[in-house]
Amino acid sequence: MTIEGSKGMKNLATYVFYGIFVIFLVFSAILLAGFVQIVFFNWSPPDIFTAYFATVIGESIAMLLLYAKNVAGLRSGISTAETYKTFEAINGYMKKLVQRGGSLDIVSSSLSWISKDDAIKQEIFKRANDGQIDIYIPQDNAISKELAQKGIRVHIIPSLINKQFARFTFS
Repeated sequence: MTIEGSKGMKNLATYVFYGIFVIFLVFSAILLAGFVQIVFFNWSPPDIFTAYFATVIGESIAMLLLYAKNVAGLRSGISTAETYKTFEAINGYMKKLVQRGGSLDIVSSSLSWISKDDAIKQEIFKRANDGQIDIYIPQDNAISKELAQKGIRVHIIPSLINKQFARFTFS
């Protein structure tokens, strides 16, 4: 089973990258305009021009190093996925997750991990009164009916039938 967090960090990294790239382009344009002024118009640049120059050179070196690291296969991506191979490990994670508070979305094929551990079921029932829990499963079963009776929103999504993993997200 795989447990995935939100993709917000990946989106944030993308925005930061493009923000830095735009700053690089702006400083490069200013630097180029300054060089044109110096060469063709005998312009004497202000002291800030040196800072622009250092920024463009520093960013160029940093981008080159990042590119080289990526090409060499040394880059480690942002990963929020954790893999648990035993029901004990999954249920340990779920106990911590359910106890955290906030809203909780669970996507599962059968909810079998709940049926095998009564402590998890009790934690979910306790949280049903305090927080927002949504469970998405491919078809109704005894556990989902019991959870729905306790006030947990259970959504039946038939397209999940062929999925062999569970996904838990929280906010």
